[in-house]
Amino acid sequence: MKAEVHLRDTRDGRAAVYIDNWPEQFPGGSRPDAESVEYMWTEGNFGCDCNRLLMLCRALGVEDEEIACNTGDNVIVLDKLVVDGEEIDLL
Repeated sequence: MKAEVHLRDTRDGRAAVYIDNWPEQFPGGSRPDAESVEYMWTEGNFGCDCNRLLMLCRALGVEDEEIACNTGDNVIVLDKLVVDGEEIDLL
């Protein structure tokens, strides 16, 4: 499963697409689905600025930066999420 994660830094406008490749199967046998990917990028571990900024930097090919996490509204926003070619409605 492949996710195209469109991230943007609202402070300076930098934007890039991070490719998030998911395994076919998790340990224990369960399989990821689009809902799992959406959750991870909206409410899960990658829903916070500190992790999103790391992924944005990697997608841009620049050195990793750090940012304070969970201090208010996100400054690294998820503009679009496409899972296996299907855009996820983020509203």
